[in-house]
Order: sequence, then structure tokens, then C-alpha cells
Amino acid sequence: MENNQSILHRFLASMLFNILRGGLMFATTILLARFLGVDNYGRMAFLLASFLAFKSLLDMSSAHAFFTFLSQKTRSKKFVNMYLCWMACQLVFSLLLVGLILPEEVLEKVWVNESRFLLILALTATFMQQSGWQVACQMAEAQRQTIKVQKLGTVIVSINLLIILFLEYAGLLTLPLLFLISSIEWGVGAFLAGRMYVALDDTSDTFSAVSAEFWVYCKPFIPYVWLVALGEFLDRWMLQTWGGNAEQGYYAVATNIMVVVSIGVISIIRILWKEIAEAYHQKNMDLVSSLYQRANRAIYVCAAFFVGASLPWSSEILNTLVGSDYSAGNKTFMLMVIYTAHQSLGQINGVLLLATKKVKIHTIIGSIAVIAGVAASYFILAPAEAVMPGLNMGSEGLAWKMVIINLVMVNILMYVIAREFNWKYQWFYQFYVLGLAILVGYLVKNLVLGVFSSMYLSMIISSLLYTATFGLLCYAFPMLALGVTKSKLLGSLSKLGSKSKFVER
Repeated sequence: MENNQSILHRFLASMLFNILRGGLMFATTILLARFLGVDNYGRMAFLLASFLAFKSLLDMSSAHAFFTFLSQKTRSKKFVNMYLCWMACQLVFSLLLVGLILPEEVLEKVWVNESRFLLILALTATFMQQSGWQVACQMAEAQRQTIKVQKLGTVIVSINLLIILFLEYAGLLTLPLLFLISSIEWGVGAFLAGRMYVALDDTSDTFSAVSAEFWVYCKPFIPYVWLVALGEFLDRWMLQTWGGNAEQGYYAVATNIMVVVSIGVISIIRILWKEIAEAYHQKNMDLVSSLYQRANRAIYVCAAFFVGASLPWSSEILNTLVGSDYSAGNKTFMLMVIYTAHQSLGQINGVLLLATKKVKIHTIIGSIAVIAGVAASYFILAPAEAVMPGLNMGSEGLAWKMVIINLVMVNILMYVIAREFNWKYQWFYQFYVLGLAILVGYLVKNLVLGVFSSMYLSMIISSLLYTATFGLLCYAFPMLALGVTKSKLLGSLSKLGSKSKFVER
């Protein structure tokens, strides 16, 4: 295998570009939160979240099936074109539904005081970024074009940031214009990324055969996907209805800032999916196990590192980045930091099940989580005067729900996966790794604050000291942190330096 196709080389390139792109998206998030204010930022967040749920409702997990099929082997142009036609049908139906079919009374009930024109723009922007661009990236990754598609994505977010700065400078920054520009940017990006996939000229694929292939994969997913989409929408709708734009803004800022914690997962997710799907298709279960175990530990340690670095300084981070208007959402931010880190385990486990077509396990456990989550959301978000009284906890309550439900369901999922693949169920590391990271973070902060009077200098010194301490602990106890011996860790670092393959293939 050529070096540019090795897992390590692609992961490092993906990590590098995701850090760069994550920084640009992070800056964009911060600037939008400041430029738009809590109210308008909350409006934007609710529109995008609601249409993302609607998109999932129509997709019915066909995008997961598409990427899995492409990852197993190269498919024909006819196969690809049939799926792209299916995507076009989803977009046309969505636009007709929102633009013409749904009556004003329904729009008013779901999206209070939002114009039909703005809803169409938000829907298009969501589709282009979350469907068009994501599927095009999957096509590129299926042929290991990781570096090219990462470069393209970085260019797009760079252009987006520059445009937002120009619009704010010119006094033209509005939600309709933001959605329109986003639609154009990601639409062009999807077109360019999709061209990276070189399909076969085979014409043997028929509509009935391809439809049957998708149906077999997606059928168990459909009720689950609809349930998830409904659950995600209800969470944000209840928060919007009973909490308002401000609470929606606090929750959105916390979620978007925490994209930094997800960089490791984002960097490996499609690469891991591709490699596991191919290894499983070839019945190489040793490689499947190796890929899963290493990714699980490494990604979680990276996520825990960010938790320990950011949690002690949460209020300072919020005030510095988005201003005092968002300081009321500090507890929401802290909880979402923890949730995002632990959710990395859920994402890796989900990829394993999707890539190995263990659909039933994924849907049953996921459905239980959604049902329990919606019930908990109502109890936490509903006001005391509701028909069924609630706690009216706003964004903080929703964040608590996310942490608790995720903690329970991820561990159930890990246990079932261990049983299914005859692996050892390892659970304790997730608690001591995260707990140790938080403990070190707070100890370092208190130590530094006792020496330096400047907050910003204290944050810088604390970050450096925390990074060194966390790194030394991982090096001193690699078996506890990463699940490998010190000799294997040193061997991996040696391979890293010589750009050898991450996994012997």
C-alpha cells in the first residue's frame, strides 16, 4: 500500500486539517455568537437543529448504507448516480413541503414568528452542509482521498469566515444572507468533493438490485432513525418553547464551542469506518478488534485531556470568547464539555456497528436511549404550570439529561458489543481517565492562581503545566491510559516518527 493510503498518514493529515479547520470554525462560531447576540444566535441554532432532524427523517440512514457499500468495494457510476437522484428527491420534497404544502398555522406552531422564506433558506443551508457535503466527503474517503477532501473543507471554512467578517464590517450580517452564503459554499464544495470518487463503468447495477441492497441495510434503521429525528427535534423545540432564544443560545454556544473536543473523533471517524468495513468484509476480525480498541482508548484520552484543560476555566473561557451575555450558560457549558468527551465513545461504538452491519444492536439500544431521553427532557424542561409539571431547568437541565443518558447507554452498548464480538468488556478506564484529567486540571489552576495575579497569564501557564503533567501521566502509565504497554507505546511513537503504518495490514 502506498504511503498516502496508510491509516496513520491519512489520520495525521486528517487531524492536522481538522485542527486547522476546527480553529477556523471555532472562530466563526465565536464571532457569530458575538455579532448576532444571544437572541438571533439562538434563532439560528434552533432553525439549523430542527432542519437537521428533518433531514435525518427523510434520509432514513441511507447515507450510512451508501458509505458502507462504497467502503467495501468500488461501485459503479450507475450506483452512485442512483443515490444522488435519491438525495435530489429528498431536497425537492423538503422544499415543496416547507415552501408550499405546510399551512401557516403549522409553521407558526413549530417555528414561531419565522417567515417561510427564511425557513427555505435555513433548510437549503442545512441540506447542502449536512447531506450534500457529508455524502461527497464519504465518496472521497471511500477511495482514501482524505488529504484532498480535508484541504477542500479547510478552504471552504476559511472563505466562510472571511465573508462573515466582511458582512459584519459592511453592516450586512443577517440570518437570510448567512443561510444563502452557506448553501452556495457547501453546494460547490460537495460538487468538487464528489468528483474525487472514481466509479467503475460497470452497468450491471439495476434499480431493483440497488434498491434491494439499500432496503436490506436500512429497513431495521428506519423506525430508529425516525425516532431519533423526532427526539432531537423535540429536545430543541421544548427548549425553544419553554426556555426561549436565550436558553437556546446558551445551549448552542456550549455545543459549538465543544467541537474542539470532537476534533479527534472527526479526524478518525470516516477513516475508521472505511477500514473496519473493509476488514470485516474480508473476515479479518483481528484487524477489526485492533482498529476498534486502539481508536476507543486514544480518542477518549484526547477528549479527556480537553475536559481537564477547559472545565476549571469554563467561566473565564465563556466571558473571554463570547462575552458576559452568555455567562448565565456557564453550567450548561461545563456539562456539555463532559458530554462531548464521553460521547466520543458512543461515536466509535456506533461506527463499529454500522461498518459491520450490526444494525439490530444499534437500533434497539439507540431507541431505548431516545425514548428515555425525550421523557427526561420533558420533565426537566417543562414549567411548573404545565399539565404535567416539570422542573423548568432550561439549557442546564437539557445538558444534565445528555450527560446522564449518554453515560448509561454508552456503557450498555459497550457491554453488548463485547458480548457480540467475544471481547473483554472494559469500562473502568472511562471514569478514572476523565476523573484524573479533571482533578489535574483543577489542581494546576489553583496552583497557578496562587502565584500569578494576571488571569490571562495564569491561563497560559496553567495550560502548559497541565499539558506536561497529563502527557507525563500517560507516558508513565500507558496501560491504564491507552491500554498498551510502554514498549508498544514507544514502538508506536517510533513508527509515528518514520510515518509507518498505524496498523499492519
